[in-house]
Amino acid sequence: MWAGGHRGSGGTTILTALRVDVRGAHHEGLPVRRRQRERGYAVATVALPGGAMLDVVSVHLSLDADERARHAGEVLRRLPSDRPLVVAGDLNEGEDGRAWAAVAGRLRPVSETTPTFTARHPRHRLDVIFAGGSLEVLAHRPVDLDPADLVAASDHLPVWVDLDVRRPDLRAAEG
Repeated sequence: MWAGGHRGSGGTTILTALRVDVRGAHHEGLPVRRRQRERGYAVATVALPGGAMLDVVSVHLSLDADERARHAGEVLRRLPSDRPLVVAGDLNEGEDGRAWAAVAGRLRPVSETTPTFTARHPRHRLDVIFAGGSLEVLAHRPVDLDPADLVAASDHLPVWVDLDVRRPDLRAAEG
C-alpha cells in the first residue's frame, strides 16, 4: 500500500503491507536554495498490534551540509515526541555529519553498518534507519538479492531492519 500522496516530498514515500493499519500519511517539502533539487520527507502514522501508534518517516536530505543540518532539525521538530518513531532514508552524509548527529541525538541507528553508496561500488554509509522509544531491533536476516538488480534499481543499496512491535511494554506505554 502506498501511504499518502507524493507532492513536495523530495522523492520520498512509504510503502506498507496491506495488514498495516495506516492512520495518517503525508509528505512535506523542505526549503532549498534556488535551482536546487527538491527535498522533503514522508510520514506515515500506523497502529501497531494492541493499538499503539508508531510514526515512520522517510527522508532524502540535501547535498549541502548546512541544508542537511537544518532539514534534520526541522523534520525532528515537526514530529511528535510522545510515541515510538522510525526515521529512515538517504542522509547524504556519514556518522560525522551534523544532520546524522541531530537525528542520533533523539534516536539510535539500528540498520546494518555496511556501506550503501554507490550501489556498484559501496564505500559510504549514507542510508540509515534510526529508531526510538522501546522499539526492539531483531537479529538482522540477510536477503538474497541479485546485485545486478540492485544496481539497476538505484545508485544506493537498500537498508532494512526487523523491529519487534508486539512487545507488551510498547503496547502498554502507547495504548
